Amino acid sequence: MATVTRRCKRSYMFNNIYLDHCFNEDQGFSFYKRLEKLGFILDPLTVEHPGKAFCRFIILNSNNPRKKFYLEFANIGKGGKHENRPGLSFGYKNNLERFSQSLAGKIKTKYDHKNYDWKNNSKDRLPGWNFLLFPKSAIRSILVWVTEYEPHVKKFKKIIVPKHPNSVYAIHGISLVLTPAGKIHMESVTGKKLGRKNKMSDGTFLYIKEGKKNKFENIILKCHSLQKLLKFSKEKETIEFEGNTALSIKSKHPNPRMWDLLIFQG
Repeated sequence: MATVTRRCKRSYMFNNIYLDHCFNEDQGFSFYKRLEKLGFILDPLTVEHPGKAFCRFIILNSNNPRKKFYLEFANIGKGGKHENRPGLSFGYKNNLERFSQSLAGKIKTKYDHKNYDWKNNSKDRLPGWNFLLFPKSAIRSILVWVTEYEPHVKKFKKIIVPKHPNSVYAIHGISLVLTPAGKIHMESVTGKKLGRKNKMSDGTFLYIKEGKKNKFENIILKCHSLQKLLKFSKEKETIEFEGNTALSIKSKHPNPRMWDLLIFQG
């Protein structure tokens, strides 16, 4: 009976986790600006996060609770904190603090809260983000965390997912290379025994390859027309992905840890 209970609990955890957003450190927004030339519409918003991280975004469709997924590009200001690794944020549908408590004794976690209006008021507990961090993660080359979004008191203008001219429209998933220890850690985070291809609650996929080093390999996007996408791209490197021809767009970042893009028609 206990075994059945554990399986149900782990399944419940995984069914509440979704793919929220991913970031690359991108000094001067070089990769970000190059993607505009490849037919992406750049969101006009710039957000400053603690550590003088000035961030800009590309918005895409998703079936997660927020109905959007975004690529985040961080330019670190003078005197700011460089991560020197890509970021992967999973979202959580329900009570993140309770989820954190369920991981007690399995992996080291840190539950934190940050007000949306942190620059003006960080003293009072106001609506904001709840974060679940993993201080002693076995995956040091990727910053992995879980985010819960509390309801805003104020109503903000709804973010509209643009119609990108290159026909790219949605997130399909991500691909990671994980060591045996990295895979065990990710299984603890997600609450699921992970195989090669794992479907998440929002319909996105988490692809896992085994390797000697942990690496955030690709963010995988979908387009309506690969032919239209290729008209924008001088980068013609295509590979086979799940039986489809996919365009590979390299970040060209000097740090090989940063993710690339893989885009297929689907």
